[in-house]
Amino acid sequence: MTASTTAESRSSSISKASLRALIASWLGWMFDGYETYALVLVMGTAVRQLLPPQHLPRASVYIGGLLAATMLGWAMGGVGAGILADYFGRRRTLMLPSCATPLSQGWQHSLGTTGLCSRFGSLQVWA
Repeated sequence: MTASTTAESRSSSISKASLRALIASWLGWMFDGYETYALVLVMGTAVRQLLPPQHLPRASVYIGGLLAATMLGWAMGGVGAGILADYFGRRRTLMLPSCATPLSQGWQHSLGTTGLCSRFGSLQVWA
């Protein structure tokens, strides 16, 4: 490899489409991290409000369970979405939760289960 070839490869920049993909993926990771950080911030207060007084000494066990369930859900969702994307394509796989969420909201209202499902709203997106 000559010096001019090396200089040319260093001076070439990424395309606009690649830059948009980089920014979109970075934003996705950032928002995902923010969601986890928000969970960590509020889970202590939320668990203490939801638990009956006799279970409060074991609140740390429930908090650990929430974090473990979050991480397990990420892993299972990533593997499942990867398999679906292999079979149906990335675009269709990403459209599935967008279409399923409004349908599940209507289904909840028709069954009268909005009180239960509003507390576990994030589960319906991945279910």
